Amino acid sequence: MEFTDIFTVDSIRLYDGESNTKAFVDISIADSAIVPNFRVVKHPTQGHLFLGMPQKAEKDKDGNTTYRNVLYVGRLDYKKLTKLVVNEYEQAVVADKKAKKAKKSK
Repeated sequence: MEFTDIFTVDSIRLYDGESNTKAFVDISIADSAIVPNFRVVKHPTQGHLFLGMPQKAEKDKDGNTTYRNVLYVGRLDYKKLTKLVVNEYEQAVVADKKAKKAKKSK
């Protein structure tokens, strides 16, 4: 069984804000579960894209907000998942630009 038979991108929501976060992605696992809110993030100094794991915000005993990952994957699977998601993200960006250009020309 191939990696892409297990993990597939279910949806991509592009984010145009002033953040390093470029998109939110939901990933389907074996067509039986969806893990929401992965993030496509642009590294602030190196400029490459990477995959941010879904996180849950929690308050610590001092009232400070902390974040913890809600899904953990091994290093090899993380690299494969990042490649899969970044490729899908880049395709979504191209499609979004074409749609905006077509809308302007009408």
